[in-house]
Amino acid sequence: MKLNIEQIVRSGYVAAFIMILISYLLFFISLNESINGRNQIIHSSQSIDNIDKLMSSIKDAETGVRGYTLIKDDRYLEPYFNGIRQSKDAITALDDLISPDMEVRDRLFQNIKKIVSEKNENLKQVSIMAITQNGTSSLALKNKIDSGKILMDNLRDSMAQLRARELSYRVTQEKRLTAINNSTKTIAIISLLIVALLGAYSVITFNRENKDKKAADAAAAQYASQLENRVNELDKKNIELAQLRGMEKYAATGRMASTMAHEIKNPLNNISLSMEHLSYNPEQDEEQKQLIEIVNRNVKRINDIVTNLLNATRFLVLKFIPVSLNQLIEEALEAAKDRIELNNITVIKHFDEGLCNVSVDIEKIKIAITNIIVNAIEAVEGKSNGTIEITTTSLNGHCAMILKDNGVGMDEEALSKVFEPFITSKKNGTGLGLTNTQNIILNHKGHITVESSKGEGSIFTILLPFEK
Repeated sequence: MKLNIEQIVRSGYVAAFIMILISYLLFFISLNESINGRNQIIHSSQSIDNIDKLMSSIKDAETGVRGYTLIKDDRYLEPYFNGIRQSKDAITALDDLISPDMEVRDRLFQNIKKIVSEKNENLKQVSIMAITQNGTSSLALKNKIDSGKILMDNLRDSMAQLRARELSYRVTQEKRLTAINNSTKTIAIISLLIVALLGAYSVITFNRENKDKKAADAAAAQYASQLENRVNELDKKNIELAQLRGMEKYAATGRMASTMAHEIKNPLNNISLSMEHLSYNPEQDEEQKQLIEIVNRNVKRINDIVTNLLNATRFLVLKFIPVSLNQLIEEALEAAKDRIELNNITVIKHFDEGLCNVSVDIEKIKIAITNIIVNAIEAVEGKSNGTIEITTTSLNGHCAMILKDNGVGMDEEALSKVFEPFITSKKNGTGLGLTNTQNIILNHKGHITVESSKGEGSIFTILLPFEK
């Protein structure tokens, strides 16, 4: 449907453009015809003027000859000579205006030229006869005057025909010019209407397309907003899912630790009581005392490990106090200051001073933060450019601490077991530090995650709820 509309709009523009071209072509054709018509009218008007001049000059010449014939006054010869000269000029002008392709008019003009020539000759002879006969009337003079009259009548008739022909042609051209002017006006009006319709069509099309575009942009913006909200909800759900998985894993670890502690402590108590009973035997020698001491020491060590495991996995009783996360990190860094300076580690801090307080058990959160910092210190030990970068910010509606180091990092297998108890790469480590840290964070309804790559360092992120 959208494609059809676009094709219709495109076809409309093309048709309108073609119509405008045609209208302008017709306009220029009409303009050219109008110019030609005006030239023809001017041509006819000049021809009529020269016909009138020719007729007037012949009349002047004839009047001068008649006056001289009657009165014998030389003053009357002046109109005669002027008339002859003007008639020649008029003939020359008409000769330029009337071309051989104007068949009827050229035929009339050639006849007029012949009659004018004969008439001029007749007037010349009349004037000569009038001079030689000293004003006396004679039959020859009378015949010349009569033949001159006939020539004048023929000339008047031919010139009237030529004038009527030119006038008719001029009237025809004027009518044609009027029709052309009317056509030009009509074409101009049509062009104006086409331009107006095209302009209105363009405005309507633009407004409609602009409206559709705005609607599409609004729909896209709404969709983008909905998508962003869904992505945010999905992120929250993923965080909640990760927290649930952590809690589930933490609960499973706690159940396992509780079961192990129960199963281990019962026989351990029996061993401890038996060894205590053996220690009261007065007959034991020095070697037996040493063996009993070794057993007691290892029993105590096993008991401590089981106790630490229980402490790292059980639910804690917390005392919540509002405090700045930045302050807790500063205090944890101060506690680890000696180890940081001993290993020449650079600490970079990006603290958000506008963060709200968190409500936590201060001592236990400090233990968790310290464990993370110590873990980072041990990861960068031995490096000449060891760096720990700590950032505090607001993330996903939580107060976040992001700790990044450039230490040895972890591979995927180690990363998947990072919070499991007794998993450690340290020679003297128990593998319970990060387990205890996770336990503290989860008990605060927070969340802890880690990202790491072998040889590229690790990033620990702790999220804690803001103080309510």
